[in-house]
Amino acid sequence: MSLRRTAPLTLVLAVVLLGTVASLAGAATPTSCERRAGTTIAQTPQWRVFKTIRASKSDPDAQIERVWSCVPGHRVARGLATFHSTLDLVIDTVGATIGGGRWIALELDFTGGVSETWGLKEYDLRTARFAAQVGFGESGGVPAYAITGAGGIAFVGDGGSVTGLDAAGTHTLAASGATDLAAAGSTVYWTAGGAPHAATLTGHAKGRTSVGS
Repeated sequence: MSLRRTAPLTLVLAVVLLGTVASLAGAATPTSCERRAGTTIAQTPQWRVFKTIRASKSDPDAQIERVWSCVPGHRVARGLATFHSTLDLVIDTVGATIGGGRWIALELDFTGGVSETWGLKEYDLRTARFAAQVGFGESGGVPAYAITGAGGIAFVGDGGSVTGLDAAGTHTLAASGATDLAAAGSTVYWTAGGAPHAATLTGHAKGRTSVGS
């Protein structure tokens, strides 16, 4: 009697278990940061920043590029920027630099007609908010630059000049001859005339500015 009562119960439990396993196997599993589709443009142990490109639904000749950030080991990805390209103007994120474990500068190539211009856009990775933009005109590429721990930006311009951008605005840090630009903490460093130089930037870059032609 005991065996005859137990057998049907065991069979029922087995069927339920198999159904549960099949249901779990068929369920959609959220994609982890590391496995998300897209081209990685910057990565540290704390962040992965990547871009995706898709065709526009409204214009067959246009495309939409989106830049995302996510934390390795987690599943949520946050959109940082969206760029719409057409036959008249193509916008491409060609590189990026993460500074201070929080700030990212996207290196942008704008190609339209016979002209090609370059720029940087800085975002706060913690909030996914835009911070600053620098346009370099037809400079032939994004110049050497560095990001401080607080989000200040310094870059080398024509003739080796150094320009800094922080919460207080835009500053000329060196007139000419600068090489080997780098940043640590809130300080930017460079070499000029065979000697080391340094300057402090306070806070993160803000607003939009253009240099060059």
